[in-house]
Amino acid sequence: MRALLAVALLIAWTLASSEEPGHDKAVAQKDQKTEQKAASANEVPAPLETPKAETEKRTSDKAAAHSEDKTNLDRELVKYTGELARFTEWLVYATIVIALIGAYQGWKLRDTVKLSREEFISTHRPKLRVRNVVVHRRDGMGLFQDGQHVNGQFYVTNVGGTGALITGIGCWVWPKKHMGTIQSNALPMELPYEGRNPNIELKPRLKAGASCPVPFQSDVVLANGAAQQIGSPNNEMGGKWRLFVMGFVEYSDDTGTPRRTAFCREFSPEQRFIKVENEDYENEE
Repeated sequence: MRALLAVALLIAWTLASSEEPGHDKAVAQKDQKTEQKAASANEVPAPLETPKAETEKRTSDKAAAHSEDKTNLDRELVKYTGELARFTEWLVYATIVIALIGAYQGWKLRDTVKLSREEFISTHRPKLRVRNVVVHRRDGMGLFQDGQHVNGQFYVTNVGGTGALITGIGCWVWPKKHMGTIQSNALPMELPYEGRNPNIELKPRLKAGASCPVPFQSDVVLANGAAQQIGSPNNEMGGKWRLFVMGFVEYSDDTGTPRRTAFCREFSPEQRFIKVENEDYENEE
């Protein structure tokens, strides 16, 4: 009997020991659930987002992103514009410097060309010469007649290497009664036309190798039997009349340098005009 009682007590104690941990665990779980419910009761529930709110938020985010992109683009554009402005400024300065250098080089080139041209003209200067002095015969009459003017012409020829502009021509017919046989004695020391201005209104431009005719007429008529004696053999006892055609041609070269050619021709017994041997009357400057 005692043995049965001891076994019953042992079984009861074992059951009590096994139920306490489970009970404690159940109690703990119950307490935890109670605390979670209390915390949930204290928390404010977050508002639920509607589809419209989500759309507005996305739109706002896109607008903000676009605004930020535009701001960055504007910054880059401003930076690029500034750099472009500085480059343009330097380009303007460089252009001005190049223009000044070009102007200086052009000025020096012009001087060089001018100097070369002047040197060329000085070595290939124009030279005007008077040639083929003639008088015109009147119909049925001799070359010279008392009471008549002496009319004729001569040619001015450019025998130089460059062009010439004639600026003035003077020509005079000078009959002179001479006693003697030496030709130069008929010409005075002072030129008969000294100090006189050109009397022929003819100012052509002659290229190298070109020529032009120049008409002339005496200022006075022949008289005192001069027409019969001009060009006849010299009569030392009675003297004779001699006829000279003289004058000058003034001209300038392409550089504007003034030049002058003087000429003097005498009508000879060979019935033509010949050059006198006198450097004061026949010369080329």
